[in-house]
Amino acid sequence: MSVSRQRGDPIVMTPTLHEFWKGFGEFPPYYFVRMEEVVFWEVIKKLLSGKDRVVIVGSPGVGKSCFLMLIAFYLACIERKKVLVIRLLKQRKRVNAVVFFDGRGSYARLSDLSFQDIKAIRGQAQGATVLVDGFNQAEVEDPDKNYMPFDVLATSCQFDAKEDDNSRIVVLPAWRDADLLQYAKLTNWGIVRKIKRQNTPFAKLVKEQYFYSGESLHEFCKEQSLLVERVARYCLSVDNQQAFELVYKYGGDKARAKWIVCGVTISLTAA
Repeated sequence: MSVSRQRGDPIVMTPTLHEFWKGFGEFPPYYFVRMEEVVFWEVIKKLLSGKDRVVIVGSPGVGKSCFLMLIAFYLACIERKKVLVIRLLKQRKRVNAVVFFDGRGSYARLSDLSFQDIKAIRGQAQGATVLVDGFNQAEVEDPDKNYMPFDVLATSCQFDAKEDDNSRIVVLPAWRDADLLQYAKLTNWGIVRKIKRQNTPFAKLVKEQYFYSGESLHEFCKEQSLLVERVARYCLSVDNQQAFELVYKYGGDKARAKWIVCGVTISLTAA
């Protein structure tokens, strides 16, 4: 990662990883290395050599799953360690993906396994570093599901570490608008999103998208119409009284508050 940033090109082509994880949780064909991730990686490497388990948290779509897959390949291919990856699959009628690296160049990929199957595989993969991706704390700590023990967990949900819990919680930072702008310029972001406003400054297009996507790369790469529809649905689920209460309590200026609420209501009704 640091080498990529040092040579001034934050984009790393990852066709092998993209092909390997296809159908098993996915991985993009290229990876944008942020400076935050370079620092984050140095922290993670030190924690991996320790005795405590590591929990990577952060907002949805910031890249936790991808980062965990990079850790898996680093441990298996560079450190030559046995690695067991258990990933949550979000596609319809899919359950999970389980991938085992033996640290000597061989691997096995399975999917949609039962909890008993996972238990059996864990028994065969004794001594492996276990990476768990996408499950919440309740799922991971459910003894019937056999996700425990783990060495590294990546989750978008809050993880409540008890006083006697030997977990080191680290937060993967969200994407800054400047990084998203650079990402858009260096990739086919505009083509994938079918942008037709060729005369609109690129920075303005990115700013508009950022308004709806927030600091999530995953959301940033979606078509804007889908994001707008989702925001509209969320707004429609809040009635006027709730909106006034929220704005009066947290929004400050009452005159502006009334304008905001009425503005949202009118625009949604017109749509």
